[in-house]
Amino acid sequence: MNINFADCQKKILSQFGQDGVIEKIFELIPPLNKFFVEFGSCGTDESMGNTAYMRRYGFDGLLMDCNTEPYGTHNEIKKYPVMIEFITAENIINIFKKYNVPQQFDLLSVDIDGNDYWVLKSLLTEYYPQVIVIESNYMIPSDRNIVWKYDPDFVWAGDCLHGASYQALLNLGIENGYSLVAICGCDMIFVRNESIPCDLIIENINDINKLITAKHDQLTIEASVKQINEGTDWINLDDKNPVIQNERDRPKPYIDKALNILFKNKNKFDIDIVEIGCMRSELTHNVDITDYECCNDGHSTYLFARTGLLVVSIDINRIHLNNAIKSCKQYENIEYIEEDAIKWAKEFIENTTIGLLFLDAWDVDLPESAEKHLEFYNLIKPLNDDCMILIDDTDLYWDADKKEFFYDKECLSGKGRLLIPQLLKDGYSITFKGRQTLLEKK
Repeated sequence: MNINFADCQKKILSQFGQDGVIEKIFELIPPLNKFFVEFGSCGTDESMGNTAYMRRYGFDGLLMDCNTEPYGTHNEIKKYPVMIEFITAENIINIFKKYNVPQQFDLLSVDIDGNDYWVLKSLLTEYYPQVIVIESNYMIPSDRNIVWKYDPDFVWAGDCLHGASYQALLNLGIENGYSLVAICGCDMIFVRNESIPCDLIIENINDINKLITAKHDQLTIEASVKQINEGTDWINLDDKNPVIQNERDRPKPYIDKALNILFKNKNKFDIDIVEIGCMRSELTHNVDITDYECCNDGHSTYLFARTGLLVVSIDINRIHLNNAIKSCKQYENIEYIEEDAIKWAKEFIENTTIGLLFLDAWDVDLPESAEKHLEFYNLIKPLNDDCMILIDDTDLYWDADKKEFFYDKECLSGKGRLLIPQLLKDGYSITFKGRQTLLEKK
């Protein structure tokens, strides 16, 4: 099924078209608990919030604001209770715990006119809403990746010197496993990748320029950009160096995009998915088809099998193959091959078309890991131009001297250290990068 959420915009109680988009999202994605949290709320149906309309569908939750009379409203006209909290990046987790917010819930709306980016960044370390609506500074040109410096005491002065750009918020969402599905005025709407059904094709996903709906007159644009350019406290996130840290964070994989494309082109390829490196351990718990996190746990074979697509899984380790066979015994769309990947590549039938090549062989801490992945690719190329390549563990750097892993924010290390530069030379582009990096030919 294809969906363009821009066509679903409908203004009922929201400021722009958020009501229609959120309504459609939860028509396609089952709610978890119909719980929402909204920062910056008057507690009325007339205040143009993003959660009031969903109450008609049985949703309820937590409303917060730092002002007893936000936007000039008065306590006596409040329809819903509003908790008075001055929210910062340091206190947001404790505030959520104070009000017993479930770790996973359906809808988060962030509109605090300033530290939105920094508060969301902090919140996503422990809480995982299915849908996020967050206000951007939509006067910042769409190609700029900037955010106003963090100040826990920040209060908006009504100017353009606040918040974060579209690009900064998009990157924050992607890094935490979310995809941008719509922009309504200044609000960006994200959906958690794990919640998106495999057969749902979202048009213009993560494409800012195609999703922008807000229109401004030229004089307003020029005045706003002039003020933004004169601001001295912007942080250019493109200038920040990769942060190397001992504790690996957990960005979500981007298999959802690849699977969406494969569903759209079903029966086009000789083999839909070739997986190099089978699952390491038998699956002993139930995993939903949309739970892409199982791929981070070495259970990618199970995820691929459940799609119904034609899958070939190759591994030299008989234990790994047996674990996959046991876990996927009810699925007949997968072929298992016990063979060294290099040997298989040497015998690869030329002109066989592949939809997705998933490379997850040779552990990162093996000295020859990067070399083996490059050798494998050189043996099977040229691949069909529409073959996507997904490489696992591209965000890990193994320090052989310290015998320790380090996290590489640029995701050019690990198994893809040599292969990714070669793919870029061969005309591929990086579509997503994270724990796994997806490349496609444009």
